[in-house]
Amino acid sequence: MTSTDFTEFLKRYHDAASQWMAGNPRPWGALCSHTNDVTTFEAWGGVEKGWGPVGLLYDSQSSRNRGGDISFDSQGRFLTPELAVTVDVVRGHLEVDGAAQHVPFELRVTAVFRVEDGRWKLVHRHADPLVKPQF
Repeated sequence: MTSTDFTEFLKRYHDAASQWMAGNPRPWGALCSHTNDVTTFEAWGGVEKGWGPVGLLYDSQSSRNRGGDISFDSQGRFLTPELAVTVDVVRGHLEVDGAAQHVPFELRVTAVFRVEDGRWKLVHRHADPLVKPQF
């Protein structure tokens, strides 16, 4: 796969992330690997492995979200013909579980993608809150 293919995929990935934050998990799920080795370490905690648990987690969290105004600040991209990694700071506002207002968030997100059947798929995502240096 070429860097142009991956750049086009990232546009769909960013759009799907906005839709996922707004309560629509379908585009996000379509870009994820549905294999037994897919994993996620999400900002709200936990470790999930395999599409069954990962897909349920993504669907469950998305159903609680109302937001979608997110941005990706790329800190790095690493690309081979079959594997890619992105390192981003993701910022936005999110309303969870019917809260009275949107709350701002900043996350450090590392995502790993691989080519499956000629298409890029998300195989791992690790997100945690962006915090100021502690030392």
